[in-house]
Amino acid sequence: MSISQVGLPKELSKDMEYQLPAGLSSYPVRVVPSNIQSITTGSLPALSGTSTPVSLSFPATPVIFDIPANGGKSVFIDHRYSTLSFRVNYEVVSVGTAQTMGTSYLRSNAQSWVERATTFGQSGIVLDDINNFGLVADTLLQLEMDVAQRDCLSSMYGLLAEASSTSALNANQGHSIAGWSGTLSAGSNYYSYCVPLMNSVFGVDAKKFFNIGATSKLQLQLTTPSIAPITLATGSTGSGGVLKITIDRIQLNLQYIDVGQDGLKMMSNGGLQYYPATTYRVSNVSLPAGSGGQISLLTSIKGSSIRNIICRVNETPLSAVGSLNERYDAKSLLSVSTAFNINGMRVPSFPIDQVHDLALSFSTLQECNASFTPREMKSSITPDRFGVYVASTNVPTDADELLATTNSSAGTLASSFFGYNFEKISKAGLLDGINMNGANSYIEYNTGSSTTSNACVVYFVAKMDIIYVLDTATGEVSVRM
Repeated sequence: MSISQVGLPKELSKDMEYQLPAGLSSYPVRVVPSNIQSITTGSLPALSGTSTPVSLSFPATPVIFDIPANGGKSVFIDHRYSTLSFRVNYEVVSVGTAQTMGTSYLRSNAQSWVERATTFGQSGIVLDDINNFGLVADTLLQLEMDVAQRDCLSSMYGLLAEASSTSALNANQGHSIAGWSGTLSAGSNYYSYCVPLMNSVFGVDAKKFFNIGATSKLQLQLTTPSIAPITLATGSTGSGGVLKITIDRIQLNLQYIDVGQDGLKMMSNGGLQYYPATTYRVSNVSLPAGSGGQISLLTSIKGSSIRNIICRVNETPLSAVGSLNERYDAKSLLSVSTAFNINGMRVPSFPIDQVHDLALSFSTLQECNASFTPREMKSSITPDRFGVYVASTNVPTDADELLATTNSSAGTLASSFFGYNFEKISKAGLLDGINMNGANSYIEYNTGSSTTSNACVVYFVAKMDIIYVLDTATGEVSVRM
């Protein structure tokens, strides 16, 4: 007696696949900023005669995109095609007196040029607002793209591709800036980028095609960072070199679908339309030098369905013993017991030992990305970068061998994340995460006798569900999360 249903594979089925309506069409849409065409810094000093890293200031500028709307209720956006493209000129204005510099790098990837992304609806209501946008993108990139993929897609994302020299092998970092390395030569150095648009309404985080024709206004505002995401880490000879950065050729690349009148009749085009998606929130809290023992930090994350939280500990001194890549370096605390406390409930119930059990810690991190098999585990985080920890006193002598260094590197990011998946059943239905709206959530560390040598900032990157409701009668979009 068979315990399963008897059937034939779909390849033997005589049924035909569906045919699209004759009136359906699709076409590309290019959207340029409505308020600005380029962003330029003033004169920036080149790193000269010193081994002390420096930060380069950059004008924090809102870049506003008015998405073409109100084209009829048969018009939708195919979010799978949505990308952001732009170009950056890393210019050497003058070389000074025999000015030379060490290797310079773009931090993480091209998305680090975006600090904040805010989406506005028809009446100016904020639909979504992602702060620390570049940090979110870096976290996802390191968990979702393996080393081979990084090499293949390096020209799109601005990644450091693997080269014949061992210094560039398996590096989690943005590309080196050719014109800003070695002996300076006056002139322009152009790099173009094109990345999938991280947006929950009409970008890669959406799950359904948004009915853009049923609303009269949709606006995206991207804000650039106040500090250029560039690592200038090594000393140089000479002095007086002058640099400048210009961002131009900024545009969104979208794909619209018009289902036509026949297609519209096949749909329920009246009343309310619901659009589930995922989005991200980032908070941070300071951890002073000398912290140790039992540590409890408030995450300040709120939402009705939090799917996971990933913690990134950044050691604040801008140095090799701190973080050469500033907040893009993530180190681990020497915690023998790490867990979240959500309204008095410990999650996981068996805390993770980040000192003696790095393998379990990494496996738990992979689960945040719904990765459970070797085929799904596509992280580009290598063991030497996962084993970077915060400079501390009383380092346990029986620590995992991979927990080997506190040093930051200009050519590759420290990537020691701690994360936990709160989904009831991974990859399950809507609102499957944990409700944190009515509860305070903390992360709790126990570092024993170890104490931090430097001040740190702990960043919390949370993935959460979000639902948009479009009233097709008025064109208004509301948000529930």
